[in-house]
Amino acid sequence: MSAGEKEVLDAQEDLRRLRLLEEPQWREIAALLKPEERDIGTRNQRARVADEIFDSTPLYAVDQFVGGLFNQASNPADRWFELGLQDRDLAQWGPVREYLWAVTTLTYGTLAPAVSGFYANIPAVFGDLGVFGLGSFYSDLTPGAQKFTDICVPLSESFIDTDGQGNLTRFHREWRARGSQLKRQFGKSAPDIEDSREAYIVHAVYPNHDFRPGAVGRKGMAWLSTYCSADIPGWRRDGGYYELPFHSIPWTLRSGRVWPIGPGHIARADAAMLNEMERSHIVAAQFAAEPITLLHDEGVLSAADIQPNKLLYGTVTDEGKPLVQSFTRNADVKLSMAQSEQRRNSIKEAFYFSLMQLINRPQMTATEVLSFKEEQLRLMGPNLGRIHTFGLAPFVARRVKLLQRAGMMPPPPPELHGQRIEITFTSPLAKAQKAAQGKATMQWIGAIGQIAQMKPDVADNLDGDKAAAVLLDALGPPPEIMRAADDVQKDRQARAAEQQQQMALAKAQAATAVMADGAHAMQAATASRARVAPGGA
Repeated sequence: MSAGEKEVLDAQEDLRRLRLLEEPQWREIAALLKPEERDIGTRNQRARVADEIFDSTPLYAVDQFVGGLFNQASNPADRWFELGLQDRDLAQWGPVREYLWAVTTLTYGTLAPAVSGFYANIPAVFGDLGVFGLGSFYSDLTPGAQKFTDICVPLSESFIDTDGQGNLTRFHREWRARGSQLKRQFGKSAPDIEDSREAYIVHAVYPNHDFRPGAVGRKGMAWLSTYCSADIPGWRRDGGYYELPFHSIPWTLRSGRVWPIGPGHIARADAAMLNEMERSHIVAAQFAAEPITLLHDEGVLSAADIQPNKLLYGTVTDEGKPLVQSFTRNADVKLSMAQSEQRRNSIKEAFYFSLMQLINRPQMTATEVLSFKEEQLRLMGPNLGRIHTFGLAPFVARRVKLLQRAGMMPPPPPELHGQRIEITFTSPLAKAQKAAQGKATMQWIGAIGQIAQMKPDVADNLDGDKAAAVLLDALGPPPEIMRAADDVQKDRQARAAEQQQQMALAKAQAATAVMADGAHAMQAATASRARVAPGGA
């Protein structure tokens, strides 16, 4: 084993120890919310079973959570992000606007199912995010294939370390692969093992402390990459990345802890209690449907005799006293059933069930968008911010840079030299976060309009262009309906010139009318003097 290989495997063991404290809790959560991961951290492989789950409410809540985030944060039917600039006026200038639109469209093209598995894998990322509090995925350009590798990295395969701000400083993926799979992935660089043999592979990505910007090879890459395996001594494959290819999204960060928590941690106690209560309800229902039968002796009847509409002889004495009785349990489960319903509601709210149902309604009006669930949206705002900051934003930024390095981007206009391109998220869920701002804007405009009826000059305080931009962000219509600033300015200049011409024409007509009236007055005065002068006719 080489020194470099040993260093990576030792780091893997350190990361494994770092998450040992979390794994028991993950297994408890998984048993209730994600049964296929109930052996996380143990390297056991058992078939997925749900024999010990007696209520599916937690499973439905997770599915609704995943569907809501997918449909409203990264829906392939929507343009859920746009590229822009801090200088909004420059971003609206014709050539710059067209370039940003073209680059954004090209980036969307790389997410198509024909060239990427992003939309097929991101729901699983959101699933881990909701259940365990961390969703991770890997993205890279497949060499020579003009395709992109976008895969979900399940929590069971993820080993991370972070800095004080929660940013990833190291990511290891450990997974089990057969020899045939390794040969397809690595080709000639694959280890020489039998096709049917399985081995645990570690892919370590860590900072390049000797990073030299612009240098050729690994020295010019900010992140180093190493594939190796404790099961295959001597095999190693080194490489590097210009940007971190792994993206890990935390739900709620914890001070002093690497691993975050998610809705699953909050719902765990309620889910466990609900499961136990429903087990009791099933037992109670079984006792009610098939009560215990009390017999005088074994010869009175057998279990096979207990059938609907059957006549049983010899089960009463000559005096009519029954020799067979049912043992009834005087248990009132109404209170318990009510408590179960409370548990269900608590689990749903932990996964923002009502919010996800509401935002999934395609028939929502603009008024509803501005007014619905503002309190829950504010509570979810920090979590959505982390989805963008730690996951989707670096993913989109890396995608653009991959396209640029591959020569697949058009040349930028010279006006963009030195400008920093920003990523703006325009998904329905991101727009909904601005609902309060849009609502406040509409209320303010309405109030200004009422005051202007009594004092018209108060309307001078309203900047219509800025109000239109705010409402565009808040209401969430397609951004292309907003005209470019230079086109708007041209129309206003043409309109102003036309108004000036009309005003000049009106002034000329007014002057002509005045001159005509003056001439007519002079003629009338002359005629009048002629009539009253001596010797006049």
